[in-house]
Order: sequence, then C-alpha cells, then structure tokens
Amino acid sequence: MTTLFGPLAAPAPKPAPPRPPKAHPILFNAAMTLAILRGEKTQTRRPPSHPLAPLVGDTLWVRETWMASGPSCTCADPECESATVVIRYQADGAEARQEYDEGATGIRKEWVAEAGERWLWDTTWRPSIHMPRWASRLSLRVTNVCLQPLEDITEADAIAEGFRDRAAYLRTYRAIYPGEQNPTVRAILFERTP
Repeated sequence: MTTLFGPLAAPAPKPAPPRPPKAHPILFNAAMTLAILRGEKTQTRRPPSHPLAPLVGDTLWVRETWMASGPSCTCADPECESATVVIRYQADGAEARQEYDEGATGIRKEWVAEAGERWLWDTTWRPSIHMPRWASRLSLRVTNVCLQPLEDITEADAIAEGFRDRAAYLRTYRAIYPGEQNPTVRAILFERTP
C-alpha cells in the first residue's frame, strides 16, 4: 500500500524469544576434572569449530573416565527392581550411588553375571566419551562466553584453566589443536553447581 509519503513499511519482525537453557556434555581429562573439584578450573577454551557452543546460563555436564557396578540389592527377590548402581571415577577414585532404573539410566542387562551372583563390578574403565548423563557427578553453569585470539589469554586466565602458567597452557592447547599459532578460540567461563 502506498501513502502520500511513500510505501508503508512492513512491521519490524518480532525478535525470537530467548531459548531455554540447554545441557551440553563436555569432556575433561583426569587432571582438569581434579582442578574443577578443587575449585581451580573455571574456564575452558575450544576452537569455534568445536561442536560445543553453549550460551550463558547453559549447563555443562562433565564426562570423565569411569566404571560402574550393576545394581546391588540386599533383598532375596531375584526380580527386585529396588537397587543402586555404584559409579567409580578414575580421576580421584570417588564413588557415587545412583538408583537403578534401566529405562532411565541405560544400564545394560549384560552386567548381570550368569554364574549365579546377581550383579558384579564392571572392572573396565570406560572412556569419558561414553559417560552418560546419569553417571556425571559434575555440573557447570556457563557464566560467560566470548571469542578471542588464543594469544590474548592472560596469566590469570591460564591459571583459571587449571594450568600453572600461560606458557604451559599454550603448549597444551597447541598440542591438542595443532595448526594456527594464534587462532580465534571460544572462551567459556563457568561455575560449579551443586
């Protein structure tokens, strides 16, 4: 439609509503997991091409090397579904207990021993990439996300990454992500949540 002053402008599009917070898995090795547990690690940096792209307010759930026992039950009923799974974490040897619910936890039936005992320890350390959400003991709330050149990391940032100094951090980053000397990285700051 045209008016005396020209065509009518289309109404401005409404901004998209903010998305609800999401939960993202994140891999950490034993040293970085321990730094988080000690309260020393509050930052991580990843290449922008890395699939992890959280927003402020999102949750990161930590994947670490682990093993689990199948459910153990003290009652005599072989059909009992009231049982607890014990998860052991390689970083510090700590254990956590999770109520057994095969549908919710995904714990596999092959953990049932065929030799007459109801459940046995799975004595194989499982790689962090295979840790399901239910087994994770660490949740981190994202407090800030920004893009920056790798070389912009400060000494304080490197310590907050869980390293003794900037040089050690840069050596490790470049060993994990070889290529450019000063690539743009996604800095993710977080705090541990209960």
